[in-house]
Amino acid sequence: MTHDRWIEVKNNILEQFAVNDQGKEEYADQPGFFEFIDFMGPMGEMRLEWSHTPRIVDRRGHTARRGGAHVREEVVYSDQDFVEALHLFKIGGDGGWEEVHNSLFS
Repeated sequence: MTHDRWIEVKNNILEQFAVNDQGKEEYADQPGFFEFIDFMGPMGEMRLEWSHTPRIVDRRGHTARRGGAHVREEVVYSDQDFVEALHLFKIGGDGGWEEVHNSLFS
């Protein structure tokens, strides 16, 4: 999903549903960010997230042959290629967010 399409979807939600919260956050463990919007939808309280992260180019494992040595993984990200994804969540029975799978929309 492109950023322009995300803006369209977000504006439609703002017009059609009661919005509880919205914002933009940076990932703590990787480069990139995600935007979210919490709203009251047809299945109750829902959250739509659009993520924008650089594509992973390579993963390199660094190990030692000593006993008790730690394994470290280095992740190499692309400077020019990005991955954008849309995820829909609803409030579950335990109060946490559960992802709504695409099969429900088919």
